[in-house]
Amino acid sequence: MTKKDSGSAPVSDPIAMEVYNNRLMTIVEGMLHILVRSSFSTNVKERRDCSVGLFDATGRVLAQTVHTPLHLGSTVGAVSHLLKEFSPEQISEGDAFMCNDPYVAGGTHLPDITVVSPVFYNGKLSFFLANIAHHSDVGGVVPGSISGTAETIFAEGIRIPIVRLRHTGKVQNDIVRLVTLNTRDPKERELDLGVQLATNDRGIVMAQELLDQIGDDRLTAAIADMIAHTRHRLLNQLAAFTSKEADYEAFLDDDGIGDEPVRIAVRISVSSGKLLFDFSGTGPQAAGAMNVPFNALQATVVYCVKMMIDPGLMPNHGIFDCIEIQTPGRTIVSPAHPAAVGARSITANKVARAVIGALAQMLPQERGIASG
Repeated sequence: MTKKDSGSAPVSDPIAMEVYNNRLMTIVEGMLHILVRSSFSTNVKERRDCSVGLFDATGRVLAQTVHTPLHLGSTVGAVSHLLKEFSPEQISEGDAFMCNDPYVAGGTHLPDITVVSPVFYNGKLSFFLANIAHHSDVGGVVPGSISGTAETIFAEGIRIPIVRLRHTGKVQNDIVRLVTLNTRDPKERELDLGVQLATNDRGIVMAQELLDQIGDDRLTAAIADMIAHTRHRLLNQLAAFTSKEADYEAFLDDDGIGDEPVRIAVRISVSSGKLLFDFSGTGPQAAGAMNVPFNALQATVVYCVKMMIDPGLMPNHGIFDCIEIQTPGRTIVSPAHPAAVGARSITANKVARAVIGALAQMLPQERGIASG
């Protein structure tokens, strides 16, 4: 008999849903701990500039770490582009893939290298595990590979499309050398890529152990409940909004090169069970590296929705199902190749300010915050 969980979506087993959501979160959080503890880079070991996500075989995010707001969904782009580039028949047990490019591989800026590994169970592709780590240097014109004055992405370092880092258990050392020799510290890059691989390998073991315990069918049912519950829980919150439309704007001091402020404008509306974020009216594409690629924009929006509307939302694809983002071409939040994007986090903070300001006007009065 189907039960209802907290007035939200009908779920087949609400207790199992909560238990297995926590089990999946345990996997990604355990992987994050391994990544941080084992990394050689201070960016990861000290700053914890990294994250981990678990996806189903179709690319839907099932669980992700939430300690780095700008990464809340950043790995989604890598997995979706992997599935565009490689059919399931081309993906083998023991494979691993890496990428960083924002234009052809769903990245957010070049220092963030994502490693994606498939999880096979009884010969079937069941999941993907992905971790993203900010590497201290990936080449380019300045050490650290981030400069607000960079004028094209070609000045920011090596661009990595979706490539195999490992094939059927064998590391592709030629690809590793190609990447690491284009950086200022090849050995540290090589070691950190090895840590990223090992982190996913441990996650694969944990995912397979979970499948051994409960079986594929039972976990699949729990995952369907998790995503449906998250989606309907968010929809219930949207139904309680005081206003169905609001707008807000924030300003960036400059675009990295010029002296004029850049406008970040958003209009948020609720329509047909979706939160629509329209960034029309936002300032033009930056001459410098302040541009925000789509996956960084999406991650920022998802973070604001979760924080402002319902911090208790499970961090899975149910949130993404309720969000639609519209951007005009060639703005600072929708740059065209080969615009530089290295300093996108500065602009993303202003995007968050605008989104929070608009959402604050739409929330029920007792939950709203000052928007001045």
